[in-house]
Amino acid sequence: MVAFSFSEENFVIPILSGRKNQTTRPLTTARLKQLQHNNGLQLYYQQRSKNGFKISDALKTDLLIIKLKHEGPYIVDGNCTLPFPQDKAAELARRDGFSNYREMFNWFVNRYGPEKTTDDLWLVVRWRLAK
Repeated sequence: MVAFSFSEENFVIPILSGRKNQTTRPLTTARLKQLQHNNGLQLYYQQRSKNGFKISDALKTDLLIIKLKHEGPYIVDGNCTLPFPQDKAAELARRDGFSNYREMFNWFVNRYGPEKTTDDLWLVVRWRLAK
């Protein structure tokens, strides 16, 4: 099982309702390998804090590697980097708990800074809640 901790309380209800069914995290080789070999996920709110709690167990359904750019997201597949179609960019944002891509991009810039947001690769992990 791979654990993900969410620091913002406003993500808890969308996760439980199924509206938020993915997370986007900085790509690391270790994280990618761990997720390639495990389908089980544990979703937490503030996992290592006294106020933290387990939101749900989930099953990984997909992994994507992306770049986040001001004009929109790009899918990275090997040596090929292609822009998301506009409807898929909107879906990416919605599945991550945002109203639109602009809101998602601004959240990442505020959290990680503009250089990291636009220069680094990101790992999108999609799931369905376990029953």
